[in-house]
Amino acid sequence: MEKCTWFSDEVDYLGHIVRPGQLHVYNKNVDALKHAKFPTTKTQLKSFLGMCNVYRRFVKDFAKRAKPLNVLTWAEIPPNLPPPTDVAIAAFEEVRNALLCPPVRALPKANLMLVVHVDACADQVGCTLLQEEPGDVLHPVGYWSRGLTAAEQNYYTTERECLGVVWAVLKLRHFLDGQRFLIRTDHQAPCWIYSTTDSSGRLMRWRLRLSEYTFDMVYKPGASHHLPDFLSRASTVAPPEDNRDHIPCLALAQTANGLRTGRYTGTDTPEPVGIDDVVEAQQTDDYCVEMSTRVERGTAKAFFRNEHHALYLGTPYGKQLVIPKSLRERVLTLEHHATVTAHPGMNRMYYTMRKAYYWPSMVTDIHTTITTSTTCA
Repeated sequence: MEKCTWFSDEVDYLGHIVRPGQLHVYNKNVDALKHAKFPTTKTQLKSFLGMCNVYRRFVKDFAKRAKPLNVLTWAEIPPNLPPPTDVAIAAFEEVRNALLCPPVRALPKANLMLVVHVDACADQVGCTLLQEEPGDVLHPVGYWSRGLTAAEQNYYTTERECLGVVWAVLKLRHFLDGQRFLIRTDHQAPCWIYSTTDSSGRLMRWRLRLSEYTFDMVYKPGASHHLPDFLSRASTVAPPEDNRDHIPCLALAQTANGLRTGRYTGTDTPEPVGIDDVVEAQQTDDYCVEMSTRVERGTAKAFFRNEHHALYLGTPYGKQLVIPKSLRERVLTLEHHATVTAHPGMNRMYYTMRKAYYWPSMVTDIHTTITTSTTCA
């Protein structure tokens, strides 16, 4: 009887405060974090991460934020932690601050539509469960994310996106089982995989796993898919490399003062492209001229010009120099045929090139370059 509370509109249960339609963090459990210092031993760090894991559904992108701390729990790390790096301290502060001011989550109701937003990137998958309240308002029920294993990081894009959908549905099955729900993804492949009859192997097994659920899947373009994108991509440190076997971009020679023209050894390797060559070619390229005109009018917000008057595209991967049509074959030759690049494959070459270059048909041109390479064949 001493544990019972009568005529109350809130209940303290397993470290949470449950109110009608809402779920809160029990503040007394996180008050001790206000004056917490960075752990000095692995035992202290594991205790901190264990408590944070209880409330990870309240923290956006928890897997990404806590990754620098989880690394310190590996067996190779001694019991007494070494002096923390700036990255580890930043991760500790961000996770702690997120728990000190946790948001309020909605409790799902059986008669309301549930929406699952899913997204995947090179080393993370993330999902958000939302509930459609009256008035077409979506309230978040929780955020979930996890890192990909070493094997899963080798999946190609379609498989990673499908993995994100399957993982999200199975992770949230206690919310989704027995009712119709909606899945939104920023990749069209999962929509196609579920409707095709020609898939096989891993994709077919995943399709069978999803067959016991009743849902609709819609494609939502990445530009309007910010929430799960943040869960799978955002980071407190520098973004992860797209591929662990990183190769350099060779077509533009780098110096301390910027881009310059240079020469590489080898009889079949053309000269690198200098920034002056790019700027000059952009002046007569139809696409570059059109984008430059839009920049001046303010209608091409993603494009901009730097101090050298070179046209760039701003993306989550960084500044991408717009390569005119007359220089694209030369750039592709340097990026694929140069000795140091070792003839990279399709994904590896694209992930590397997109950090520095852009043109509308770059993916297609990379594919053509690789398929017509006699050395690769």
